Amino acid sequence: MAKSTTTLTPTVKREISSENRKFSASGGLLTNRPPQSSNTTPTGALKNRPVFAGIDWLTMSLYVSWNSFVKLSDELNHWQAKAKENRDSVRFKYNDLEIEIFPTGAPMGKKGQGFFSWRFTVDDVEFLMVNSPTYHTSPNVMMTCRGDYCLIKGALTGYTLAREVIDRLGGSLDREQISRVDLCLDLPSWQFNYFNRAYKNDRYITRAKFHHPEMTTLYFGKSPLRLRIYDKLKEAKVTYNPTTYAALVHARWNGREPSAALRVEFQLGGKRLKKYGVKTLASFMSRRAQIVEILMTEWTRFAAQTVNREKKNQSHLKEDGRWVLIRKKFIEALGGLRDEQIFEIPKEDINIDQLDKQGIGVLLTAAEHKGVPIQDEETAIEFMQSEVARLAPQSIKKRVEKQTPQIRDLLA
Repeated sequence: MAKSTTTLTPTVKREISSENRKFSASGGLLTNRPPQSSNTTPTGALKNRPVFAGIDWLTMSLYVSWNSFVKLSDELNHWQAKAKENRDSVRFKYNDLEIEIFPTGAPMGKKGQGFFSWRFTVDDVEFLMVNSPTYHTSPNVMMTCRGDYCLIKGALTGYTLAREVIDRLGGSLDREQISRVDLCLDLPSWQFNYFNRAYKNDRYITRAKFHHPEMTTLYFGKSPLRLRIYDKLKEAKVTYNPTTYAALVHARWNGREPSAALRVEFQLGGKRLKKYGVKTLASFMSRRAQIVEILMTEWTRFAAQTVNREKKNQSHLKEDGRWVLIRKKFIEALGGLRDEQIFEIPKEDINIDQLDKQGIGVLLTAAEHKGVPIQDEETAIEFMQSEVARLAPQSIKKRVEKQTPQIRDLLA
């Protein structure tokens, strides 16, 4: 393929430049921050080449309490029905938001523990939403910024937009949690083949149980923690998109197409992030450099010589010089290490009061749907008591049937 002549529009260039300034102020996540020269680095000319780090994917779990939920759900249902008729997405406006809604929702989680009734986008940020005025143990809204969005506009821009969307839809964001974040380092003019040969020559040490090469990619681990080392230039040409390719050249490859382009990318799920004391996007931004250091020293690293797998203790092996340099560049591009300890987030105790409030909210929404007027506290309590009296016997029976024989024996 010939070199791309695609150029970015002035608007896209401004968005990328704005995102670079924003991340620079917060620690230089997307900025060009080459490391200090070191006479001890055994990698010669590579040490002075620029690198570019960034978030390449962001999915957030959002716990939202909705006001006037009936009005919002009626509007979403109406336009979703239109989308089903058209067999394609449709656009509509709601509280000054330009929304594109799709014909169907999506299952919740890999095992399908629940279902998101609505799927829609606002300015290319994707949203999944549960048909419920509140949340229980699971989030009732998910937002995702995909790779192209993160490249051109930036993950922080998408996150800020998501909060604005929740507000304009009439919601209150009670808490948040990262479900997935991909953090990458782009190294223009670095060769993938170097690490591919190192892998084939058994010069790697990893705690990942699953790892394998595949064409121009090395994989270590699987969800909720995976490392990919791959030829980004080749991937970009195979999946060629003019706008995306031009954005890569402008934002990640120092303004011109390189002869080679290596990418080192960590995919981190929420479960793994908790081990590093991370739940919110703010806590991730604060600890991202420490996380990279831990992963590139304790979880996976390359050695300067072939690893003897018969020996359990491999800590004495000298690290590969390029791997050391990449780790140093990665950390410096993220603003450097901070002087803070990382502690795993303990499992949360169930908040009984919050569960009670959620139950009350669900019952009051049921009253709205049934057209029952709730004029004051007394009528609200009367309605809830009648519903509990009507539904409790059946619910209790189902709960008892789910119990193990041992628990039933104890209750007998």
